[in-house]
Amino acid sequence: MGRGGGSRQQGYLNLTQTIGALVSSRICTLHELQTVYGLEDAFNLLEIVNTDAFNKARQAV
Repeated sequence: MGRGGGSRQQGYLNLTQTIGALVSSRICTLHELQTVYGLEDAFNLLEIVNTDAFNKARQAV
């Protein structure tokens, strides 16, 4: 950690942010994204993840 004490998070090196967000949220697996779901499905799932996170953050305030 450098000066200033801010923490830096590592991004995914071999995956897009969309795929990383879906898999890390456990809404689907990488295998499912590769074999079952299409691009539109992935974006719909990402909308669910983002909406849930937004609503959870609003409840915390």
